[in-house]
This record gives sequence, C-alpha cells and structure tokens, in this order.
Amino acid sequence: QVDVTRSGQEISFRKSKGDEDNSGDYNTYDVTKEVELNGVPCTMKGDGSTITLVIWQKDGFAYSLRFEPATSEDEAADLCQQLFA
Repeated sequence: QVDVTRSGQEISFRKSKGDEDNSGDYNTYDVTKEVELNGVPCTMKGDGSTITLVIWQKDGFAYSLRFEPATSEDEAADLCQQLFA
C-alpha cells in the first residue's frame, strides 16, 4: 500500500495478488459505475458527482485507489491511466 497526500487530498493505492477487492472500503456508495480505461475494466464508486474509490484487476493482481476527499471522475481516470502505463 502507498499513501500520498497531494494538495490536501489523501490518496491510497493498493496492489495485491488475486482478483478480489483489496480496498478495505466496505462503504455503500450511491453510484457504482463500470468504465474501461486503456482497455482495463474498472469500477468507480462515489456519490454521483465525485469518485471516492476505483477498483480493477489486471494480470493476476487486484488494485484499488481511494481518494479522501473524493475527486472528479476525470481526475480519478487520469491517475488510473498513469498507473496502467
């Protein structure tokens, strides 16, 4: 797990073997949205206007990205795509 603070926002990134949700975030979100970023299916969770959690699986690993406070869908997608590179 890597935790970073950027402009007052805490971002947690997790990577683990397998395909299960490794976020540790068991909250219920108003909106769950399935998107594809750079060919990778991702699940974004938030309140409809912002994203708090993104989870995905790739090459035998599970990933999660959590934002506190929540961020825009575009910012969450941009950071995920940078992690895919």
